[in-house]
Amino acid sequence: MNEINEDLKKSKINFEIINKIRSGITANTYLAKYKKNKSIIKVFKKQKYKLITNQFQSNFIKEQLVNKKLFPEVTYLNRKEGILIYKYFEENSIKLSRSKTIELLGISLTKLHSIKSNKNIKTFEHQITAYNKILKSNKNTKLIKKANYLLKKIESYENGEKVFSHNDLNPTNILFSREDIRFIDFEYSSMNSRFCDISRIVESFNINDEEINVLLSSYGIKTNSSVLEIIKDWSLMNLYLDLIWAYVMNKVQKGSIKNNYINGLELKLDNKGNE
Repeated sequence: MNEINEDLKKSKINFEIINKIRSGITANTYLAKYKKNKSIIKVFKKQKYKLITNQFQSNFIKEQLVNKKLFPEVTYLNRKEGILIYKYFEENSIKLSRSKTIELLGISLTKLHSIKSNKNIKTFEHQITAYNKILKSNKNTKLIKKANYLLKKIESYENGEKVFSHNDLNPTNILFSREDIRFIDFEYSSMNSRFCDISRIVESFNINDEEINVLLSSYGIKTNSSVLEIIKDWSLMNLYLDLIWAYVMNKVQKGSIKNNYINGLELKLDNKGNE
């Protein structure tokens, strides 16, 4: 635990570490006691490359997320030192019906996408450009070109509207307590198409055609062939992004992403591309 003791000592924070939850690419995460509350402490790592992360930490964005009950209450934030502390959100073991869960996800996504942005927040295109620069000498330039081509295709038939998007809504980043939902790990959030998050939910929860109607209806979108095509394209786009991200992380920190994870993404991408 020495690394967190050193990091937090600079900020003169009194805390008690319970255990280390995860050592991630961008941050180390700890379960702790802070101000007598069970809390999560995230210590973000210094970046060698400009990855464009942590847009959500601006007070303007963060306060909206907390006020709309989309993110747990933040009790400490030091952007300079890269330290974030928020109250632990206790998940409820009582499970809702699948239909109700999907409905609540749609409602929560609507609230998330209503977050107002400030003028300095980066876009999804900024993130892709940053990744491209890191991988400019990488052998997988064809993959990047395909992703850029697909993104341009998507933009050509979307209306161009951008919303505040999480961009990484997998089940580990969504916490449930009966009808309360919190989204966490906003490191890769940006202004983006609403269908990035929607398609992530569809993929992550293996939502079928009938359930897509529930999700979209609770979100406030009518299901039609055009919408389903956009979701399908964004599902493919997210796969490209996941694989590009894995290549980037391995360049930032060699061996940080396991080969079987990358191989699985490559296989999934091949299967998607052939559908």
